[in-house]
Amino acid sequence: MSRIDSKLCSHTHIECDMRRKFYRLLSLDHDSLLATPCLATRFCKMRLSFRLEVIMPISFVFAVLALIAIGGWLFVRFYRTHIQGNNAPEQKVQVTVLDKQVIPIADAQPGEDDQEYWIYVQRGALGPKREFQVGVHYFHALNPGDKGELTYKGDKFLHFALKR
Repeated sequence: MSRIDSKLCSHTHIECDMRRKFYRLLSLDHDSLLATPCLATRFCKMRLSFRLEVIMPISFVFAVLALIAIGGWLFVRFYRTHIQGNNAPEQKVQVTVLDKQVIPIADAQPGEDDQEYWIYVQRGALGPKREFQVGVHYFHALNPGDKGELTYKGDKFLHFALKR
C-alpha cells in the first residue's frame, strides 16, 4: 500500500485485500475508491450498519419467539391443571345441591348409558356455582336443597357425603 492509501485506509491489509476482491466483483477500482476518503468511510459505515441491522432483528425475533414459547407453555400448564383437572389436588368443600338434570345421549351404543346425570352445587350461600357429572346412584340419592361435603378433583366428581 502506498503512503496515501495507508492514511486513507485505516483497515488491516487483509481487509483491504478483501475489499479489492469485492470491488473486482463489482468491476470497480479499489484505489480510486480509497482516493476519496468519503467513499471508503461510507463503505465501512455500510458494513457496520449491515451487521447491526442483521444482528438486532435476529436477536429481537429470537427474544419474541422465546417469550411466545414460554407464554404458550404456561397457558397449556394452567389450562390442563385448572380447566381439565390434570394433576389437580383433591378438594373437599361444603356445598348445597341446587338442581339436577338428566341429558339424553342421542347416539348411545347398545350396552352404554343413554343418559348423562348432572348436579349443580353452590359453595356456601354466595359462593360459586359448579356442575358435575355424576353416576346414576348419586343422581337418584341427591335432591335439590341437600347439603353435604363434596369431594372433587379438577372438574371430576369423586364423592358426596350428606350432612345429617
